[in-house]
Amino acid sequence: MTRIFLSKAFTMMEIMITLVIIGVLATIGFSQYQTSMESALAREARVGLEVIFAAERIIFLQTGGFVACNNTTDCNTNLNLDLRAGGWDYSVAVVAGPNFTATATRTGGLLAYNTRTITLTNAEVWDGTWEVARWW
Repeated sequence: MTRIFLSKAFTMMEIMITLVIIGVLATIGFSQYQTSMESALAREARVGLEVIFAAERIIFLQTGGFVACNNTTDCNTNLNLDLRAGGWDYSVAVVAGPNFTATATRTGGLLAYNTRTITLTNAEVWDGTWEVARWW
């Protein structure tokens, strides 16, 4: 009587190839996730500056001058806003006088080496880099 042994296990080579494929897919997915998160935060900072711009114009129409603020909390208090300080990881500074400039600067994050600054003036002039540079 002859016994036939059927192998129902994976070989070490099959397991290694599977792990390599999973690793490559995870790396690609994580880099896409990082880029998407940074782009979303940059868009949120830009929208925050647009809200500050609108509030500054209202204050200017009421008082004839602009209001300065050093951070998000100051802007919320001085401009009667409700910007989230912890949600967008940008520092906000508004320099006021006869003109104003609102600046959002990236303070950390997944791609922290891509330092970005967005600036908006009372003349509605945008400046800076808010698009995320792809690094792959």
